[in-house]
Amino acid sequence: KNEAANPTKQDEKDDDDDIFANGLSPHFGGNTPQQQLEENLEDAKLQIVNIALQTMKSDVVNHIDNQRRNANIQLILAIVIGLVGVCVLVAASLNTAEVYYFSVTQCGMAIVVAGFVLLFLTQYSNTQQRIKFFQNELTNLNARIAAFQLAYLLEEKEAVNEIIRDLTRTERNFKLGKNDQLP
Repeated sequence: KNEAANPTKQDEKDDDDDIFANGLSPHFGGNTPQQQLEENLEDAKLQIVNIALQTMKSDVVNHIDNQRRNANIQLILAIVIGLVGVCVLVAASLNTAEVYYFSVTQCGMAIVVAGFVLLFLTQYSNTQQRIKFFQNELTNLNARIAAFQLAYLLEEKEAVNEIIRDLTRTERNFKLGKNDQLP
């Protein structure tokens, strides 16, 4: 009777062996070490894919930020050149004695200043169009990332494979034709 009520150390070891034999491990929350390793491997794979997708996203965001910076510089240059041109014209009109000389100089200066201002404003407009294009790309990439994560969490392997195929088919370094340009 006493032996049945007080198990020995050998009996406890036999009980631990039975637990491992049934696939239950007290150290891994009910999972065997092999199952825990497989879960950790799946988590690591998901983290690697998420890092790759976030890197793609940050590249597009950085490109948009660079385009915005360029657009701001172009706008500032257009404004500064325009203001300098107006100041020079006003100063020239106050200091000239000959009307004919003033008119030719004023017209020439106005054309040059207007040309530079137009150049920088055109570049600003083109840069704004590129920003819209890349913001659209960022929206598409965000949608693909969300779709991938949802498909992965729902364990839809076919959907995950399709999203990966779609991402690999997207050409990012395409060459423009002779008369083609970015939007």
